[in-house]
Amino acid sequence: MHLYLIRHAESENNARAEHERVEDPAITPRGVRQAEQLAAWLANFEFDLLLTSPFRRALQTAQPIATQSRRAVQVWCDIYERGGCYRGWNDENYAGAAGLGREGILELIPEAIVEDSITSAGWWGAMPRESDEQTIARAAAVRRKLEQQFGDRPHRVAAIIHAEFQRLLMIELLGTSVDLGHLGPICNAGVTHLTYHADAEHGRGQWRLEWFNAVTHLSSDLITSAKG
Repeated sequence: MHLYLIRHAESENNARAEHERVEDPAITPRGVRQAEQLAAWLANFEFDLLLTSPFRRALQTAQPIATQSRRAVQVWCDIYERGGCYRGWNDENYAGAAGLGREGILELIPEAIVEDSITSAGWWGAMPRESDEQTIARAAAVRRKLEQQFGDRPHRVAAIIHAEFQRLLMIELLGTSVDLGHLGPICNAGVTHLTYHADAEHGRGQWRLEWFNAVTHLSSDLITSAKG
């Protein structure tokens, strides 16, 4: 399989101090332009399926891609950003938030296939902030899910996700010997390409990094890499 990990477009939190950030920001006007240029590039790019995180910024990034590509869109509840949907900026004031419910997600992308676990109560459901250990375990679960669903097929899957979770997922896919810190920041709307080669004889297959954080589809004024 071919996997294209795409960081969401610039969010309103990217332009805010940490203590001013909200739990589920929209993308900025610059983020809208990033998403549009990303969609224009992907319109001529062959892929079978678009996955997206349930966060608003990921869904808004996926919107123009879904419109132009006419590919199936699936909302995966387990590729959200590290920590989940919460407000606050330290252990003393973290508070879980609901996140978008099924209706809110379908309002943004009407044709999306939404997992049954996402109800009108919100995909996060005001649970406590996810721990680092839980995030690492989730990255491992996402790897297994990708391999089980697509590993033995020649599928091209694009996924709109988040910078911090992308790093943890790539460590899970490529192994802890890979120092992603040396690769630099992950830009908004940047695209990373990995391939998976199944190995039925020896069990688990192998992932390979083909390229990292490509931004050639963006004009120079739209290349951003702030956290969030």
